[in-house]
Amino acid sequence: MKKNFKFISLLTAGLILGASFWPKNSQALDYADSPMVVSKPQLDICNLYAWSNDEGHIVAIITFACNRQPDEGPLYDDSVLYSLHIDNTATIAESDQVFDNNNDNESDIDIHILFGQNQIGEWGVQVHHLPGLNGSILSGPVQTILEQEDSDGSRVKIIAGLFDDPFFADFEGIQNTLSNLISDTDPEDLQFTSLDVFTSLMPTGLNTDFFAGTNTMAIVMEFSAMESLANNTESFLQIWATTATRL
Repeated sequence: MKKNFKFISLLTAGLILGASFWPKNSQALDYADSPMVVSKPQLDICNLYAWSNDEGHIVAIITFACNRQPDEGPLYDDSVLYSLHIDNTATIAESDQVFDNNNDNESDIDIHILFGQNQIGEWGVQVHHLPGLNGSILSGPVQTILEQEDSDGSRVKIIAGLFDDPFFADFEGIQNTLSNLISDTDPEDLQFTSLDVFTSLMPTGLNTDFFAGTNTMAIVMEFSAMESLANNTESFLQIWATTATRL
């Protein structure tokens, strides 16, 4: 499933399954909300982060197979294609028109990432079509920063592997709130009940991160903002991510 946001510094996430990596109509939600990805968490996109830095680059992070415990190792799959899509022909004004949008909302740049193993079982990562990449492919071992700099000074980087999950959410508080909204008919009680169950452990009002101490698989990329923007005079991009697998 796609979740659409606006940016440059916001992002979208999604999951589309398809034979031979071509999308079909099967879709799934993030954070294993669909049974479709329970048996294959490598397909489950958890979050997508994207922002521009002061060096003229865009940093984008795709997380997948999240909520992994500290004693669980990495999860790679050579049958899954990870893609970051960039629409650089959109305008801010049209994006604000939710119900009357004349942007084509189609990808102009498709960055593809694949994992694979060598003959002794070591995992590597391969990325195609990063903006600013001299040539079409950058590849190397996982859990390692792979970097290339062109003669014009543009730089691309990628690292993929297992990392501490950066996502912050009080998931139990959300569940408590939903239960309250469903069961309680008193308007005064329809409130966010975030830490009521933790009052014996900590003062009410402190934030609780349900995902603290958990890990996630992630693909981290840094690439040229100028080449990504092409001729977009508003310096505005729409970005989303998908996964696909062979059926």
